Amino acid sequence: MRMFALVLIVSLSLIFLQDFYIYQQVKKRLQKPFLRMFFWLPALFFTMVFLTIRFGGGSLNTHHQYMSYFTWLLLAFVIFYIPKIFYILFDLLNKLLCLIIKKKVHLFSYIGMGLGALFIVLFIYGTFVTRFDFQVNTVEVEAENLPAAFDGFRIVQISDTHLGNWNKNYQAMDTVSKLIMQQKPDMIVMTGDLVSNYADETDGWKPSFSTLKAPYGVYAIMGNHDYGDYSPWKTPQDKLNNLIAVHNAYQNLGFTLLLDSTAIINKGGAQIGLIGMENWGHPPFPRYGKLQKAKRGSEKMAFNILLSHDPNHWNAEVTGKENITLTLAGHTHGMQMGIDKWGIKFSPAQWVFKQWKGLYKEGNQYIYVNEGIGYVGIPCRVGIRPEITVLILKRKVK
Repeated sequence: MRMFALVLIVSLSLIFLQDFYIYQQVKKRLQKPFLRMFFWLPALFFTMVFLTIRFGGGSLNTHHQYMSYFTWLLLAFVIFYIPKIFYILFDLLNKLLCLIIKKKVHLFSYIGMGLGALFIVLFIYGTFVTRFDFQVNTVEVEAENLPAAFDGFRIVQISDTHLGNWNKNYQAMDTVSKLIMQQKPDMIVMTGDLVSNYADETDGWKPSFSTLKAPYGVYAIMGNHDYGDYSPWKTPQDKLNNLIAVHNAYQNLGFTLLLDSTAIINKGGAQIGLIGMENWGHPPFPRYGKLQKAKRGSEKMAFNILLSHDPNHWNAEVTGKENITLTLAGHTHGMQMGIDKWGIKFSPAQWVFKQWKGLYKEGNQYIYVNEGIGYVGIPCRVGIRPEITVLILKRKVK
């Protein structure tokens, strides 16, 4: 609640300081009272929205529907106010330039306006196009310790569906399911965050997941959002009931849920271990998983795969410490904003996660970080497409 109060103060300050600055520039053109009132309407609207969420959220809280509406309101706020920051910063820079050269110019003001307009275009495109522009990324993972029977074994990974934010867009998930099955997976894994908070986010989605089949199993683990930690609960029992319902929802959608446990995958007389961790993250993300418990039964396996939602876990407990060749993670979403083209790989996610997108290797150990299928915060992806990963295991010849 304290964090929300801080965000509320910052947001309201951002609204009124920006609008006051711009109002000083345009007020001469707003001579009529109704025009001035119209200018301040967005500020009043978002103020009422944020105050209602802060002090009346309980009456609005209809679980996933409420969250979905909030994400759209937050997107509208971002599109409406972030471009103003670009303009204001460059307009201030323009004023400084005028003082230095002692001449009135508008160069930087126009640049700020252009950047603001570009921001709006990118976010609108990211909302209505990129958000459902599903990509299939295929990568090979070579390892000398891979049993020969598993050479060419195909694992399809998805992550971070956050179903409550999809607003019952079943068609999009149907597309994902078709793309997954087109890859002819030997095994399918889901690396957490099926929901954003509530078990009832999964209501109605069973037909979209029912086609996910693989000869060596369909597995899942819990992500940080699956525990209901980001919602107030009337009683601890209510939260526990929701957690149990989330566990059941995974099973109902066809996943074998690994809760700090290991599944042994048998193929052609050989075996590999599939270790499923509960969420393990650096604060403020929860740390429920216990690797020593989860890996029981995998100790004698030549090749082990770890499913761990948060990629920070790899450096903290896996690399150079455990008999785990491949780790599969999600969680970062690539911050839903970035670029991976023309030799440029950048996202704000890299300031938080050392491994934030794609395949990484240290020694003989790998981690693949999936960018997620869904979205959280705002219903938008700018340059970071939703991802389905196909990992092909290859036996490396010595």
